[in-house]
Amino acid sequence: MRRVLAAAVAAGLALGLLAGCGGQSEEEKLSERLEEDFGLPSERADCVVNQVYERFSEEQIDELREAEDADDLSDDLRTDLYTALAPCASAGS
Repeated sequence: MRRVLAAAVAAGLALGLLAGCGGQSEEEKLSERLEEDFGLPSERADCVVNQVYERFSEEQIDELREAEDADDLSDDLRTDLYTALAPCASAGS
């Protein structure tokens, strides 16, 4: 499940899903896209977004944005992402 969540985050960020949209914050936009495009329950999507924005630096988030999927991430960032997303694997299920 963590790998699926990591792939969704990397793909969501890489596809420019954080591009400005009305009054929504980047966090709200990503959460919405994780729900709509990847079918995550709302609680799980919110957990994923919170973990990413609380645990990672702007530089790391930029690396996530540049990746097409989790395999494009550095080994350290991929491992950190899997670890960060572990608490979200059962959220909203």
